[in-house]
Amino acid sequence: MSKSPLEQRSVRYLLTSLLALVALQQPLHAGDLPRVVVYITIEDLRGDYLEQLRPLFSQDGLGRILSGGKVYPHVRFPLSELNRASATATLHTGTYPETHGIERTTLWSKKEHAWRSVFHDPSVTGSYTRDTYSPKALLVNTLGDRIKEASSGAGLVYAIASDAETAIASGGWFANGAFWLDSKIASWASSSYYEAMPKSLEAYNRSAEGPNKRLVGGQMAWSPLRSYSSPSRTWSDWGGRFTHRYQGHQAADFKRSALANEEVTSLALRLLDQGGYAESKSPGMLALSYSLDVAPREAQGELTSEEVDAYVRLDKNIQALLQELRRKFGEGNYLLALSGTGYTHYRRPRLRGAEARYGQFSAKKGAALLNL
Repeated sequence: MSKSPLEQRSVRYLLTSLLALVALQQPLHAGDLPRVVVYITIEDLRGDYLEQLRPLFSQDGLGRILSGGKVYPHVRFPLSELNRASATATLHTGTYPETHGIERTTLWSKKEHAWRSVFHDPSVTGSYTRDTYSPKALLVNTLGDRIKEASSGAGLVYAIASDAETAIASGGWFANGAFWLDSKIASWASSSYYEAMPKSLEAYNRSAEGPNKRLVGGQMAWSPLRSYSSPSRTWSDWGGRFTHRYQGHQAADFKRSALANEEVTSLALRLLDQGGYAESKSPGMLALSYSLDVAPREAQGELTSEEVDAYVRLDKNIQALLQELRRKFGEGNYLLALSGTGYTHYRRPRLRGAEARYGQFSAKKGAALLNL
C-alpha cells in the first residue's frame, strides 16, 4: 500500500536540519561546507520537559540550541513499534523500516535458538567485546555514507552510542568506526568490520580513567549535580535526592544512567580533538546517541529527580561539545543537529491516596465472581 504524501513528507522533514546533505549535492565551494557535522539523536527526549526545565539550562548548551537554532517542534514519526535501533536508522537514512531493514533491536535465530542482535554477524570479530556485529542488516545508505561517497572516502565518519545497535545504525556501511559500551564489562567496544580503534581511544579504554576500570573499582556513583527546586505539582518528585552506585557486574545498569551519556561525550571530545577531523580537508561527520530513559524501573510519577538531573547533565554535555567545536574549527565551520527518536517511555502518574480511597482490584476475587 502506498504512503500518503503527508507521510512521505514527514520522513523527508526528519533530515531537514542537516543542511550539509543539501550542500554536498550542490556545486558549492569548499569554504561553503561545514568542516564537520555533529548529528545527535536522543532517546526519550520530550519537548514539554525541555520547556519545563529550560530555566536550569545554560545559555551555551541546550539553551543555545533552543534560542539560536532552527527548531522543528512538530515532526511526525508515523511508525509503529518504535525502538532505539529502528528510530535511529530512520533518522539517519530518511526512510522507513520497511526500506532500511531495521524494524527491531533483536531477531530470533532459528539456527542458534536464541535472540540475537539485528546486527549480529559471526563473520567478524569483536574488539573489547565478545559480541560480533556489523551493519550488513542495514539495507540503505545513511547520511554518513553519503558524506563518504561525496568526499570519495576522504571524509571521517564515526558513531558513538551506549548500545551497539544505535551506534551501528547511525554509523552506516562506510563509517571509519562505530563504538559502544559493552553490556558485560562496560569497556568501549567495536568490530573488526571497521578500522582499528584510534590509538588515543584505545589508550583511554585501557587507562584507569576508562569506564571499565572505574566500574570494576566501584568508582561509578550517580548523584544529582545540585539541588533542584520541586515544582508545585504533587505527582512530580524531581526535587528528591538519590545516589546510585554501580559495581563491576552492573554494566547494564550503568549503561541505563546519565553517566553513560557523559561517557559518550568523553569519547566524542577525544575524537574531535585527536581523531583527525581538524586535519582532514573533506567534511566529516560525528554521530552521537544519548538516552534519557533513566528513571528507576519502579518509578510511577512523571519527571523523576533522575530524569531532571539527566537533562541538566545533557545540557552540560552539549555545552562541552559546542565549546570544543568552536575551539577546534571556529564559529561557522561546523553544523550541529539534534533530534529526539520520536518516542518516550510514558509512565502514568500515580495519585497519592488513590489506593486507600478506591481500594485495590483483586484478579482472584474478580474471577471467582465471574465463575458464579
